[in-house]
Amino acid sequence: MRDIDEDWEIHGDSLAWTEDPGSDLAQRVNAGDLVFRSRGTKFGAGLVESLPGDTVLAAPMVLIRPRRDRVRPAYLRWFINEMVPGEWYAEHAAGTRVQMISVASLRALPVGLPPLETQDRIIALNALIRKERQLVESIRQLRAATVSGLLRSLIHEPHATR
Repeated sequence: MRDIDEDWEIHGDSLAWTEDPGSDLAQRVNAGDLVFRSRGTKFGAGLVESLPGDTVLAAPMVLIRPRRDRVRPAYLRWFINEMVPGEWYAEHAAGTRVQMISVASLRALPVGLPPLETQDRIIALNALIRKERQLVESIRQLRAATVSGLLRSLIHEPHATR
């Protein structure tokens, strides 16, 4: 679960490696699949763009393999992460200590499916919004470093004595 960050990006470089467990082919992850985090305090899906070799999904992650003739994987990821209200997850989560969304609940999630062309526009707009967030965060960090450096220089300035 640590391989999916707070922006729902999947990081294949930190995956755990094992010998071939002889797993079911249905659990092998392919580009275009979504990986849903089904346990914890924050639910959502990451889009698999590329992973090394044969990658197998482990519990508690849930594999979502979209029907590409009806839904773009990037659109479904956006929908799950941005459009599903927290109340839906709270209503469908089970468990007292660790909350979990079941596969059955996930299958029952009502997903709005506009035409593929509209999905493409939503994906493009969402990519721009994500890029803007990254740029704003970079600016914030640079501004903080600049102010910190300026304040440090003020501390080390020779002071005139009276």
